[in-house]
Amino acid sequence: MGGSCCSSTITCGPNSRQVQQTIFEMAATTAENQGIRPIFTVEAFNQVEAELERDGEDINLMANNGTLLALENPCRGPGRTDPPPFETDLRNSIKFGREKGMQLLKAAGSGHLYPCAFVQGARRHGPQVSEGFAEAKLAKVMMDWEFSEQCMLLVDTLRSMEIPKVDKIIAFGPGSIAFDATDHEREHAMFLTVARVLSQKYGKDIPVYVQEPAYTSVCKEVLPKFGFKIIDCFGARGLTMIDDNTVLLVHRPDFAIRQIVADLGVRPAAMFWRPVVSQVEWDELSEEGDEVWHDEDTAKTRVMMGQYTRVDIPGSKVSQCSFVELHDAFNQSGGQDVFFSSTWYVRRQ
Repeated sequence: MGGSCCSSTITCGPNSRQVQQTIFEMAATTAENQGIRPIFTVEAFNQVEAELERDGEDINLMANNGTLLALENPCRGPGRTDPPPFETDLRNSIKFGREKGMQLLKAAGSGHLYPCAFVQGARRHGPQVSEGFAEAKLAKVMMDWEFSEQCMLLVDTLRSMEIPKVDKIIAFGPGSIAFDATDHEREHAMFLTVARVLSQKYGKDIPVYVQEPAYTSVCKEVLPKFGFKIIDCFGARGLTMIDDNTVLLVHRPDFAIRQIVADLGVRPAAMFWRPVVSQVEWDELSEEGDEVWHDEDTAKTRVMMGQYTRVDIPGSKVSQCSFVELHDAFNQSGGQDVFFSSTWYVRRQ
């Protein structure tokens, strides 16, 4: 867009609903839609990360046409520091839009003002275990995982897949290892198994990048000892790193990551995430289910996924349950099944 568009600023209050309401009000006085771009862009993600690093009184969010929306900084000061051990406090966090949000504003004539990333104060927990405990616990869970049937099935599946050129793994949202939560540690163990098998398969080290807003200083000290590379950010930087040579690992995301990947135009070599769901299945979800499964399929994501071949892990819940049954299946498993809602997709060569 032109420089005059990018230099304009709309000021609104700290509440995301106020942001939306201001955009609706602006629609009445804004010139006709000026060339809607993709909803999600690397430029917008870099913008919001830079603004949060700057930590000024206002946070400038980039709308779809490049206009800057000035939002009051909801949690100025603490940055990405931990709350004290066993305590909670608010920290700035990036929340992502969805195509539904864009369509809502587009119907009001203001889709070009839709910001793909918002900033909210999110409750963060301080560490609840020491570094020594977290390190010992992760090592034990990793050892148990490596000898589990699930791990062996994963290894066999990975060895059978013909994945295009890979130079990194990026994993989103595995949970904190500073809370003594075994399912979080098991997910990290699974990531290392993927890296180990792919490294052996392609004869080179495949690094594992992890991004988790809930990571504490304990996580950031312990995880690198096991080979993890932490993406330390407010929530958007890891998305800018995804490219065609990435293996993407996403388990129960709380944001529309497949909509983001489709919009960014990248086509990862392989993804481990929720299976493609028809609109009919999605419509069968209750309102509660719709909130649990944030990553809704759209026409754009279905076109992208048409370039991939689905490969289920034998015995996984996705090969046994319908999509609408997966949430109940997870509750019954007690969170022990790291594959309960995910399957592999490999880009066709």
